[in-house]
Amino acid sequence: MPVTMLAKAPNVLVASPASGIKSAKDLVAMAKAKPTTAVVRVRRAVGSGLHLAGELFKQQAGVDLLHVPYKGTGPALNDVLGGVVPLMFSNLPATLPFIKSGKVVALGVTEAKRTPVAPEDPDAGGGGHSGCERDLGYGLLAPAGTPQAVVDQLAKDAAEILAKPDVRERLQTQGMTSAAMKPAEFAAAMRRRDGGVGQDHQGPQHRR
Repeated sequence: MPVTMLAKAPNVLVASPASGIKSAKDLVAMAKAKPTTAVVRVRRAVGSGLHLAGELFKQQAGVDLLHVPYKGTGPALNDVLGGVVPLMFSNLPATLPFIKSGKVVALGVTEAKRTPVAPEDPDAGGGGHSGCERDLGYGLLAPAGTPQAVVDQLAKDAAEILAKPDVRERLQTQGMTSAAMKPAEFAAAMRRRDGGVGQDHQGPQHRR
């Protein structure tokens, strides 16, 4: 049973500094001039949220980027850090330390506006691709049949914890923002996500 959303974070398109790509506009221009540019998807299953974020970007930008599947974020990020491949779509929490240190270049986050956890990073719309909004959500679920009063109390307790300044600050350092919801709101949000494109269900976290 849906209890509440806990936190959310955008996905982010990052490039290796060795690629010379400094913005989404640079990427589009280079991809049109040299269609063999690679974009990396780091989730194993084809059709995952990160894979489809790349496909959506390609569609929005009108470019043809090569899809290179990896078994996980670590191997893909290592290849981007080493300049083996120029680009990857990942989630912000996994890449934020490398963005902050300048080891990768953030080309845009998949939100309609710049994220408060990384305000210096451009939004997807900044490159003219405002339809590329896709995010990562972490939610709290209870077993089926849990009394509604218990679900409501869990949601209330979670909201109180997420409203604490130190918790919000801790989430921000990890590239996330708190996103407490009432059970009915969270259930509706999950239905909207399930009705969209590129859903990944991995235990208590819910991706789109």
